[in-house]
Amino acid sequence: METSESQKPRFIGILDPLIICLVGGLSWYLFTVFSQISPVCCKIYKDNALVATYELKEDRDIDLVGDVGLMKVRIEKNKVRVLSSPCKHGICVHATPIANPFQQIICVPNHVTIQIEGAGKVGRIDGIAQ
Repeated sequence: METSESQKPRFIGILDPLIICLVGGLSWYLFTVFSQISPVCCKIYKDNALVATYELKEDRDIDLVGDVGLMKVRIEKNKVRVLSSPCKHGICVHATPIANPFQQIICVPNHVTIQIEGAGKVGRIDGIAQ
């Protein structure tokens, strides 16, 4: 049994090139907007309350008291990392240093969140994304 041309399945629809162009354009736009955000400061939260704000351009060591004990945080070369924490598994200590806006290091046992804030065209993100 032979199938005619009209019965063969179509893999590319009429609107597919338009959808591909729209997705590509949206990706390019989002890339250009978010690449203009530069890291400015590091904000430290304890139980979702802002504890401290530090500039990234100044290298320093910070001692934070959490629920489990003392955490040591280092800001160095515009990057933030956790040096030590008394929590059981030390996941925050083994986390990669953060340097880009919206990146976070979270120590759940200590109830501490460290977040990089940025400035640029998009200074804040909306309430849904937070």
